Amino acid sequence: HTRCLSDWSSDVCSSDLSVRKPLYDFGQTKNNVNAAEIEKQAVVDDMDYQLSLRKLDIAKAFFNVVLADYKERWENEQVVITWVDHKADIDRHALGEISDVELLEIKSRLEFLENQRSISRSQQLVTRAQLAEMINRPGDLSANLSLPELTYHLRKLPDYEQLLDHLKKYNQPLKMQLAKTSAAEKRIRASEM
Repeated sequence: HTRCLSDWSSDVCSSDLSVRKPLYDFGQTKNNVNAAEIEKQAVVDDMDYQLSLRKLDIAKAFFNVVLADYKERWENEQVVITWVDHKADIDRHALGEISDVELLEIKSRLEFLENQRSISRSQQLVTRAQLAEMINRPGDLSANLSLPELTYHLRKLPDYEQLLDHLKKYNQPLKMQLAKTSAAEKRIRASEM
């Protein structure tokens, strides 16, 4: 703060400087820093968790493509088998062994299966497009997928209690909530001081 005499002819001025620095903040800074570190670690852990969820979504999309391929193959085989039966039934109809109604039932079944096969082929394209979107390659539909060698089914299942302990320890949403709670408690303690 600067003060001068009101007289313009005088060169007398004085200044005061006041400095304050708390010598001890009773742990407020430490609690704020600890809360920030907890929140930072929670964000890092959440990023890892979100990445693992993304990998699971990609795997799900991959296996949806595989399932759509299997379904289309099965539908195609059903059409071929029914078509062969239909051709044989046309001959049987010509010989008078089956009626017009029975022949129409078989033809109707063939048309239904051909429609199902067409739906399965459309589903193949949809699942491939979803996979392409999931891996950030829109429009780049996969032609042939090869199955990975899966060995998880060969492992021995862990004991229930062991599995429960593992879930409690590595449950990321639970860990996030606990970290947020801990950080909030530290901030509350810092604000009370």
